[in-house]
Amino acid sequence: MIMNKKKVLYNDSIYSRDALYRAINAYRKICRIIPKVTRDGTICTFFADTDMIDTIIHEFDNYLIEILSRGSVS
Repeated sequence: MIMNKKKVLYNDSIYSRDALYRAINAYRKICRIIPKVTRDGTICTFFADTDMIDTIIHEFDNYLIEILSRGSVS
């Protein structure tokens, strides 16, 4: 099976690292996500053995926004 890979940059001024790492932890069973902190933010590399990687990233982004909207992270 072919492993699909995509990178997404999450800007620190928009997405707190705490919220990002909470979302990464929650998505561990769905796909592999490797974060790398840079000066521009955190680059997350998503790995999935499905062609639906774009959908997974979209749903991850929605979940991340939901965490941020709860206001329970800094």
